[in-house]
Formats: sequence, structure tokens, C-alpha cells
Amino acid sequence: MKIYINGASCLSAQPTFPTPSFDDFLPAQPDEVLYAQEHSYKDYIAPNASRRMAKGVKMSIATATEALREAHITTPEAIIVGTGMGCVQDTEKFLKAMLDNHEQHLTPTAFIQSTHNTIAGQLALHWQCHSYNTTYVNGAISFESALLDATMQLEQQLIANALVGGVDEHAPFFLQTQQLIKSNLMGEGAAFFALSAIPAEHTYAELVDISLRNEVTPDELPSWITDFLQHNALSVSD
Repeated sequence: MKIYINGASCLSAQPTFPTPSFDDFLPAQPDEVLYAQEHSYKDYIAPNASRRMAKGVKMSIATATEALREAHITTPEAIIVGTGMGCVQDTEKFLKAMLDNHEQHLTPTAFIQSTHNTIAGQLALHWQCHSYNTTYVNGAISFESALLDATMQLEQQLIANALVGGVDEHAPFFLQTQQLIKSNLMGEGAAFFALSAIPAEHTYAELVDISLRNEVTPDELPSWITDFLQHNALSVSD
């Protein structure tokens, strides 16, 4: 069975949302912390609800809305999210409150919103979607794992369409620890795609294959890409 990308949206550290501007991309240094260029969320979320939402949730609702709008999908048949850190800002908020208050008189709100599956759950609540809802937390291949799940379900005809996304956010203490151990700094943002077994006039592309590698060194990257293309009877020139 063929699978098609009928909707796509990305909010990132570059000017990609709501409409990508490829002429205005910003240069980045290896040790630079890149923050997502947030958009006004009032067109996607009620202000009173937005105030209580984590940054990752707001970015996800905005990009998911645009992806579904492009695909003309009102309610997705599956919501599958990949995230490496989840709502890490709320995690830090809860842990800090626990230390500051000596583990007493804690409100559970930040803890409830800190779980990795908060994002997928909030998306389901936003569209009142009661179908398949899953979160993958597999480090650098979290999104790819979510994408693989969606393709398998579409190929087995268990669903007709799926909303698949990847999202991560920055948090102050996490960034400090990354800098202390001189680790590569991650970016933040959200990207969502509407997949379907049926093509449309506005279809971006056909999803042909997926390859997962959790760690690839710069030296290994060219051969990995070449092998992947050759596996699908393609070359770099194609």
C-alpha cells in the first residue's frame, strides 16, 4: 500500500511557520542555543487555555492544526508523537518546587503536565479524538519511531489517516547541564505531518521508505544516505 503526505507544518528555530521562508534562514554556530520562533497562538488556542499549556504543547497544537487543515482532516484516526525530552520545562518546574518546599504542599499540576505523553493527550483533547494515541520516547529516533508505527498501521489498513509529529522544548537547567558536559545542544520546535493512504490534489509526496539509526557519526553519514538511496533504486543525483 502507498502512503502519502497530505499535510505538513513545522515551527522551528528558523522562519518556517506558518509559511516557510527559505530565503531568510539564519546561520547557527555549533555551541549556540537555538530557540523556536514562536508564533501568536491565539488563532489556534483559547487564551485562557494557552496560559496553562507547556511550550511544547502550544507548538504542537499550532503545527498539527496547520497540517490537518492542509490535508482537509477534521479529526485524525491516530495521533502519534515522538519526543526525546517531553514537557521538560514542567518537569524542572515541579522538581524545583519540590526542593524549594522541602517536599511539602506541592501542587500536582506541573507533575501531571510533565509526562512525555502530555502532548499527544492534549492534542486528543483539542480535537476530541478518542482513537489510537501513542507517544514514543526513543532519544534521537523518537519521531522516526512514531512515523514507523503510523506506516505499519496504514499498511495493515487499521487506519485511513494519521497525525504524526515530533516535538521538543528547551529548559534552563537542562541547557546548563548540557553545557557543563559539553554535549551537543539540541534545538527545539515541533513538526507535524498528516499521512493518508489516499492521495489528494495537494499531496506533498509519497512516503516510500524509513531507515532508523540512533547514532550516526559525520564520517558515517554519507555512506548511510547512499546505501539508503541505493536500497530504493535511487542515487544522490535523483
